[in-house]
Amino acid sequence: MKVNIIIPFYKDNDTIENLLRSIEDQDYKDFSVTIVLDGMNVKKNVKAEQWLLGKYFDESGRCISPFKLNIERIKLNKGASFARNFGAKISGEDMQTDNSNNILFFIDADCQLYPGMLREAVEQLDENKDIDFVYFNYRFDN
Repeated sequence: MKVNIIIPFYKDNDTIENLLRSIEDQDYKDFSVTIVLDGMNVKKNVKAEQWLLGKYFDESGRCISPFKLNIERIKLNKGASFARNFGAKISGEDMQTDNSNNILFFIDADCQLYPGMLREAVEQLDENKDIDFVYFNYRFDN
């Protein structure tokens, strides 16, 4: 199963680095990450975008992160729910045609994944065909 992690982001770039590090440390590796910058009219979002581009992309715009990373932008701040739905729509275009083996995984930018969390989510969905979603605990940054 392919997992697409969708992160709505609004002006708190102090925490997203810890989240991305916790994602990179997962032992399940069939995933991509979509960060939705919610409101490019917010100065902190512009600063976060510059940091993300400098850390995870080279000068030509090619992604150099250890995982596939997409950055999407919403011009005006519309809230986390809108950003999640926007990310789900965008990620659907990037995933396989047969969506039956795809997982949308939503997490806020100020959280972190516990080790093995993605693998456990995939295993639970794979072993229990009668369930549509799984929910786990996570760590809030700080």
